[in-house]
Amino acid sequence: MVTNLQLIDELFLHARKKAFKEPYKCLFKECNANSIKSHLLQKNGVLSSIAVKKHVVTMYYPDFTKVDEDKIEFKKTGINNAMTYPLFCSTHDTDLFSSIEKDKIDYNDYKSQLLFSYRGLCSEIRKKQRNVRIYERLLDSPRMNILSPMHYTAILLQQISGFKQGISDMLRYKRLMENEIGGDKVQNFTFFYYKYPYIGICASAIFSPVDIITSAKATQLEPLNNVLINIIPDKSSIHIVIGYHKKYNDTWIVDYAKSWNDLSALQLQYMLTDLIAARIETWCLSPDVYEKISSKNLKQFKKYWSENVQNLSPSQRINFNLFAEV
Repeated sequence: MVTNLQLIDELFLHARKKAFKEPYKCLFKECNANSIKSHLLQKNGVLSSIAVKKHVVTMYYPDFTKVDEDKIEFKKTGINNAMTYPLFCSTHDTDLFSSIEKDKIDYNDYKSQLLFSYRGLCSEIRKKQRNVRIYERLLDSPRMNILSPMHYTAILLQQISGFKQGISDMLRYKRLMENEIGGDKVQNFTFFYYKYPYIGICASAIFSPVDIITSAKATQLEPLNNVLINIIPDKSSIHIVIGYHKKYNDTWIVDYAKSWNDLSALQLQYMLTDLIAARIETWCLSPDVYEKISSKNLKQFKKYWSENVQNLSPSQRINFNLFAEV
């Protein structure tokens, strides 16, 4: 027998499908052209460096009504579609990032660090905008109004409000980055660069470490403090670019950025596990790496992620190493 919750999940998937098909405008400044499918990290040279038969492994969670570790899926995704979002028009997608689409990239160069982080920031803005559309579609659905208990409506409204606040915060960072990309000589961000031996993982995202005290800033005029992080592989190394705004940071963020320095192989594995289990969602793995992850470690990852998906606290700690057998 199909339950109301199952029907709500079906409505969620339908709304998600519709929102993903909607046209979105280019995110660069005031460009009014339609966006294309933009790769968050370069398909040739980055994604291809970890791909097996032109596929990588990404995580997918299909439900709305219940966070259940058994519903988390890891799927092989073609590199044509992996880590892609409707971000920029064709012109800006090509012209803005030409300097970081080359074979040889200077990861110590501030402009390159800014461009990687700008694209990651824009992806988070677009994901939040798309989530707003999903939840608005659910609220507008006559079937949802019939099926849904009142607390689900409250959850939807709360989620929409949170996404819109996050978008507002990130748009301020976006404008500052665009000024610098356009030639402003003021450097508003601090970046660190670290290089380690190859592991088949890539990521690009922004996250807000928020505890009970700092969460009060969400209702104020100042944006939340954020961490910008990029994990960029090539055939022999992974390049880590991590940064923050010079004004909007705190002791934890500064220490976290520096904590990626001079890690042992084991420490690096724990840091990467913490990053993708507790901090960000925009990442993918090489199928070779995924196939070596033990069922025990995978279960621990799914359990931790499902229990902490809404946990933004900087003090959370993972107690397992996803890559222990890699």
